[in-house]
Amino acid sequence: MGANNNNHTDFPFSRRRILIVDDDTDFAESLGDILDLNDYTFAIAQNVDELTIQLDTFNPHIALIDIRLGQENGIDLIPIIRKKNSQTLCVMMTAYAHVETAIKALQNGAYDYLRKPIEGNELMATLERCYEKLKLEYDKETSDNKLYKLQRAVDQSIDGVAIADMDGTLQFINNSWLFMHGYESEKGLVGKQLSIFHTDEQMRNNVQPFNSLVRRNGFNQGEIGHKKKNGTSFPTWMSVTLLKNQNNQPAGLLAITHDITYRKKAEEELKHQKNELDIRVKELNCLFAISNLMNKPNISLHEIFQKTVEIIPQALQYPEATCAKISVENYEVCTQICNKNKFCLKDSNDRSQLIVGHILSATRHIIGRLDVGYRQEIPNNLNPSFQEEEYRLVHAVSELIGNIIEKKNTEEGLEKSLKQIQVIMEGIIQAMALTSEMRDPYTAGHQRRVSKLASAIAVAMQLAEDEIDSIRLTGLIHDLGKIYVPAEILSKPGKISDIEFSIIKTHAQVGHDILEKIDFPLPIAKIVHQHHERLDGSGYPLGLKGVDISLEAKIVSVADTVEAMASHRPYRAALGIDKALEEINKNAGKLYDAEAVEACNDLFIQKGFSFE
Repeated sequence: MGANNNNHTDFPFSRRRILIVDDDTDFAESLGDILDLNDYTFAIAQNVDELTIQLDTFNPHIALIDIRLGQENGIDLIPIIRKKNSQTLCVMMTAYAHVETAIKALQNGAYDYLRKPIEGNELMATLERCYEKLKLEYDKETSDNKLYKLQRAVDQSIDGVAIADMDGTLQFINNSWLFMHGYESEKGLVGKQLSIFHTDEQMRNNVQPFNSLVRRNGFNQGEIGHKKKNGTSFPTWMSVTLLKNQNNQPAGLLAITHDITYRKKAEEELKHQKNELDIRVKELNCLFAISNLMNKPNISLHEIFQKTVEIIPQALQYPEATCAKISVENYEVCTQICNKNKFCLKDSNDRSQLIVGHILSATRHIIGRLDVGYRQEIPNNLNPSFQEEEYRLVHAVSELIGNIIEKKNTEEGLEKSLKQIQVIMEGIIQAMALTSEMRDPYTAGHQRRVSKLASAIAVAMQLAEDEIDSIRLTGLIHDLGKIYVPAEILSKPGKISDIEFSIIKTHAQVGHDILEKIDFPLPIAKIVHQHHERLDGSGYPLGLKGVDISLEAKIVSVADTVEAMASHRPYRAALGIDKALEEINKNAGKLYDAEAVEACNDLFIQKGFSFE
């Protein structure tokens, strides 16, 4: 057998293997010498048994077969070889130059034949033709395989794929495109214009300008409206590429479309929730600002009322179009921008135009009223009606004003006012908690359960009442910042990537930034900011250590860890209380406050604490 000295790296058959099937040993070896000199690898089989072994071990590209092999007819060996390896080409060798013999060999699957005695040049020319054929077949198979894989990928793509000619006539569409547009099959669609997937308005306002840029630049992408089979419209993100032929001339259009209905809905929901959150923030600031007026020394009722009517409009949805008026007995104060001569607060019973809050005495008698209404026309594209939250706020402020009047330096009135503020503040915090939980259905109730456990730990540690209140209220909104995290990340059912986790980690900073705008009498924003900090500095977002982290934040951190591990998450099943306690005990004094961990253990093990 010749050595493998071949280095045909530009050819898929880098080791050119030739099997010589001939019982004439001298002839076979002389033929092998010619092959060896031309860098071919060869093997010899002198009978059918050796042939079978070589087909398994040598796996030849080409078999040079003598027409007569002992008692066997070489032509009869062709089916055996082709069955074993259908890609092996058979070339017959014969001393009989009869045309009938050659024809019979070709009919039985031989690719070519050589007449003995065989000249070296003729042998090489025949082998080169064989390898050219093998290369063509290899290229075709490779191309067909790539085309098959491409077709499978396109068919299984979640994005819609369509190909059209330069006139917009549809040539191909995949299953996702059909499903996206409400069609069951491509029957009747190929050959139609792509415009059938758009309304006339979409074509005129979006598609035609979009396609003009494709023809000019070769590519374009953006948000484009599409039309389903039933006529309903839906938003997509579409990218279109200009296809070119071998002469680099425009030949067609490749359109890839992704249905973004869910994303648009999520964006609208997020926008709505952010607006709701802004309202809660403004409401709290309004109440705290007015309550702070009560505690200022030497401030007159006139000054309190004047500042109050300036504060109230800032907490409503259209502050620039709203004014307020306080009327007590014969005394009246209104927002300065509504001067006496051009006062236009609509005195109407229409709930959408005017809110009337009754100012009550300690005996629940009406001693005045707070009017809040629009002083100018609201733009048509905005909702002119007052919201329910705005009614509640005005009535809460009315009660607050009544308490201010009754206060008149009495501690009883002050205490009542502060309790009223506390009730209103907790109600608004509850609303903020619900707003953030709407973004993450899998962790619905998480904040309430953390609040319950954290405040129980605080009680067990015998903290002061205001510290317990801070922890309880912070627990309710400690994940408020997640409202700015994309919903698809929060509810992702698989492993979260490093980039996605870095986005989630921003929620502590975002929550702090939102709550910092509110003049809370408690350090809620600070606790939210620090609830993912760890004693060894490995937490976020500030990397604080030990004493730099507030005790309240350390307690919320323990409660947050235990609840999160004990509950179900999209990316894993619930680990259970035992695993959660094991985690905090293992890292007590390292990551988590040891006293808070001890109190948490005691609650679950000794006192039977339950999240339910």
